[in-house]
Amino acid sequence: MSPITPGNVVLAIRRRAVLAVYVGIAAMLLIFFPVLYVAKTGELVRTYVYLISCCVFLFFVPVILISEFWLRKVRIEEWNSRKEAFGKFGVLLFFAAAFVFCCGFLYVSISNDLFFRRIGFEGLVRNSLAMPLADLAIHRTFMEVAVTVVCAGLAVLLSSIRFGSSRWIVCAALWLGTLLPYFAFVLINNRFQLGILELCLVLTVLYIRPGLLGGFLPFSALIACLIIFTWFSIRVAENIRQEIYLTGCIDVRALNPFETAYHLYDAHVARGVCRGISFKKAQIKDLVKEGESKEKSEGTTGKSVVDHYHEALRLAIDSEVKRPLVERLNGLALMADITGPAATKGWGMGRFWSNSVLLYYYYFFDREKYLSIKTGLATNPKVYEVNYYLGEKIKDRESSVLSDIYGNFSFPGILFAGVFVGCLIGFSQKVLLRSRNVGLVVLALFVLERVLYAEKEFITLVLDLIKFSPVVLISAALLWGVGIDRHKTADHRDAAAAP
Repeated sequence: MSPITPGNVVLAIRRRAVLAVYVGIAAMLLIFFPVLYVAKTGELVRTYVYLISCCVFLFFVPVILISEFWLRKVRIEEWNSRKEAFGKFGVLLFFAAAFVFCCGFLYVSISNDLFFRRIGFEGLVRNSLAMPLADLAIHRTFMEVAVTVVCAGLAVLLSSIRFGSSRWIVCAALWLGTLLPYFAFVLINNRFQLGILELCLVLTVLYIRPGLLGGFLPFSALIACLIIFTWFSIRVAENIRQEIYLTGCIDVRALNPFETAYHLYDAHVARGVCRGISFKKAQIKDLVKEGESKEKSEGTTGKSVVDHYHEALRLAIDSEVKRPLVERLNGLALMADITGPAATKGWGMGRFWSNSVLLYYYYFFDREKYLSIKTGLATNPKVYEVNYYLGEKIKDRESSVLSDIYGNFSFPGILFAGVFVGCLIGFSQKVLLRSRNVGLVVLALFVLERVLYAEKEFITLVLDLIKFSPVVLISAALLWGVGIDRHKTADHRDAAAAP
């Protein structure tokens, strides 16, 4: 047994980095925020204790044990094909195709008013239904596989393949041309997706070039920088989203993470920028008049026009603020709410997945049914769970990878999800750690990207692995056999510790 030293601790964590990241994300949704919610509200305490215990023993324990089995027992040497499918031509074609794919995504997204997606569920459905099938396929597919494509490109650039400095520069330029537009897209739309992109890029560097971050101090510095940069990017993303929604444009002050939507909007109005396209200016004027009228009718005085303006501004911005974070990231909320009714009515046994799966059949063979489901915002299993058990109609609600499978199959479903996710994490972690085949690494990165979206429902994970796989398989084929020299990129202690 190796002695416990800072270096060995870093080595153990790095070899299990995929598992550590996933457990960290899932634990926030299934343990940390549910505990905060119960502490804050005192609601359904026994139910939450029961669900958290089940998540620990039926989900997290299988995930950890199965991923550890993959790490220690499964050998993938026979998967390391030495025969290159397309060689250097395949590498260049991969980068060029990724760049063209990104340009197509930009064109269809902007032309269909979907580059900024914070337009409400109805707006998203309306714009999506108005798109031609080809445009919709480009938009949705790139949006869902971009992280895989970008990280695969980074893996190629970091690996020890030799295709000349000039070709490397061309590939790097095409890679940046793919990364930057997608980064801008997630920056203004989805903070969780932004975090997944950053985590996957760091994990790619960590596994492909571990020597860069092999020591305790470099590794600790990486973790600190990642935390700071993630906090910074999430705050900037929140500022930009709110600023675009409230004013219609972006000001450089949004890059200050300490700014708030209130101050950003106030600065826009004071400086007169974005004049004529503000979405909220009319609403704020109406609120100011309403406040003045209320003051006159009540016979109170003392507030100036500026006071009324700032009060109206606060009300307008507060109307756009979502629920508190402790509620939005409570991944057990739906499960806790349906536990009691499900004990009486019985579990779904797959019924809540029917429309999610049949939606693709309806698209081609029953267009009227398809439009009914889409316009009714009834594509997710949680919509049917809430309607069946709670008698409510919803557009959206907090969820997790366990929300739908629990509603369908109760606690055996949680165990099955743990086994399934454990296999996915074990595969991606083992391949990233040991494979010398870039094509195989592409598949592992795709599995990694999909599984890290722990806030999405289980059936979404399964369907996404299927429906977005063609692009990933083509990418893997282009890069199949392109080698990673593990002797040059691996830490010598890691090689010695190989199972």
